[in-house]
Amino acid sequence: MIKKIFNIKRLNSFFFSFLALILLELLVWQPILFWPLALFILALIFFSVWRILPKNAAIRKELRADEKLILKLKVILKIFLADRNYTFFISPVFLFFGILIFIIFLKNKLLIHFSILFFAFLYFLFLESIYSYFYKREEYFLENIFTVINFFSLFLVYSGLFSFLVIFGFSLWKIISVFILFTVLSNHQLMHIYQVADKFNYFYNIAITIVMVEMFWVLMFLPTNFYVNGMVLISLYYSIMGISYFYLKKDLSAVKITRHLVISVIIIAISLATARWT
Repeated sequence: MIKKIFNIKRLNSFFFSFLALILLELLVWQPILFWPLALFILALIFFSVWRILPKNAAIRKELRADEKLILKLKVILKIFLADRNYTFFISPVFLFFGILIFIIFLKNKLLIHFSILFFAFLYFLFLESIYSYFYKREEYFLENIFTVINFFSLFLVYSGLFSFLVIFGFSLWKIISVFILFTVLSNHQLMHIYQVADKFNYFYNIAITIVMVEMFWVLMFLPTNFYVNGMVLISLYYSIMGISYFYLKKDLSAVKITRHLVISVIIIAISLATARWT
């Protein structure tokens, strides 16, 4: 019983999420340390996921046996690529970039601290979900938490890209390139978590990305707040991914299509109705 409670891999979830919270708070209070702290948190995220990934006895022996750094890196790369383990690194990295972009533009200190706390909570849930997936074989929770984190992270990233375009005047093609990168990686990861076959994964990834880029292009011309634009985009993404998921699972019905479309339309309508048009 005690061994279960104090399982080292379980403690990872508490330790790394709490440490990330402290470091993000430090980043807010000491902006001069922004880049060193941001890079350290990013390294922390990679290490926390790496700690949970299962490694069989042969791999552990190989890591201990290889004295040369280049050989150790080859073993690490083998684990990273095995069964597409790299997809488990995408969500927390997205979440971190999203919250980083979000707090940069916030002026309300209370909202900044709440956002950091929410980030730590989602990060904790993420680590718990992959622990449950690998060591308890609870796949359903994994699908849900990855979907929630990706949608929330993409909302923050999409909103941030609109703001970079409007406020800082970044090149449109650079912004769209980053937009495509985040969307493609999110699609790829979710399709992998949903256990979609590669032949469908790549086709739907390309199709969904093209639709999202077109919507991003259209929203650039609306005189609305970038958070509203981000909410509209993520609502559309919710419908597209949800309908695609049930279709590929051969569980699509008129009720599910209607539910996704109605939820998206309601969110978009509320966002546009409450937006400041400039």
